[in-house]
Amino acid sequence: SCKGDIVDLLLFSACLGNIFEEKHLVIIWEATNKSIPLRHVLDEAVEQLFFEPVSNSQYRFVHSAVKEAAISLVSKSDFDKLKHSIGRILFDSLGDDCPERMIFVLANLLNNNSRRDPSVAELNLKAATRAKELAAFSSAAAYAMEGIKKLPGSSLWDKHMQLTVDLHSVGAEAERCAGNIIQAKIYCSTVLQQKNVPTFAKLRVHTVMIDMLEQGNQMKEALNYCLDALDNIGCSFPRGSMGQTLQAALTLKKAKTPKYIPDNHVVESLAPMINKEKRHGMELLEAASSSAYFSGNKILVFL
Repeated sequence: SCKGDIVDLLLFSACLGNIFEEKHLVIIWEATNKSIPLRHVLDEAVEQLFFEPVSNSQYRFVHSAVKEAAISLVSKSDFDKLKHSIGRILFDSLGDDCPERMIFVLANLLNNNSRRDPSVAELNLKAATRAKELAAFSSAAAYAMEGIKKLPGSSLWDKHMQLTVDLHSVGAEAERCAGNIIQAKIYCSTVLQQKNVPTFAKLRVHTVMIDMLEQGNQMKEALNYCLDALDNIGCSFPRGSMGQTLQAALTLKKAKTPKYIPDNHVVESLAPMINKEKRHGMELLEAASSSAYFSGNKILVFL
């Protein structure tokens, strides 16, 4: 193998992190029209103690200094361009079959470019969602922000409405968990201000707003927020104690009327609620019940 091929392999591998898979290197190698087989260059890299096998198909740099030395061979701007190029090659090749670990690798590579691309925005959404599941909230927030930056500015809330809502929602959730309340509120208010976004699509940001109020021990404010949100979907409750007491009395009177009560078998056979608006309402009702209980409004809990 010539020295240039070894250097290229080191740079390609440096783009993929400390541990990389041969199959991904093959994709890159073939896409860059290399004439010499990758296997020959890989074997030489191992022989020269640049790489060491981790498994039959995985390799890693023998030392971080090797990786750093390889990166130093090119300018930062050239390496950033290379990372984006490698990211695009792998992204186009792997598509929906992208393994979980590579989601983060690809997002990191493609975020090195300022180009707006909905497909990269969606990749960042996947990365943000998975990072949040792993409790890596700061990383999740960063991926969400990058995803929003990748959306076409002219069609944020039109052509790419659901993707935009999802990115803002996961961003709000991650920022709240990371303790960045101001940014979480910005994401929430941005979604809530959009009149063309369906009410059920705003549930996640409603939940974040309620959680932040409850986290700040603002139970009455959380309850009022829930009631306002319920009002917006046509599910109103009396706000004053007199109205709530009267409503409770009427509810009790209705409850005494003989009614058909289904047994457990019937209840268990019921189909899941698939209507998004009804599910949105039920989850808001659950949040309102919790807020009412902790704020000491036992009558509203009953309602």
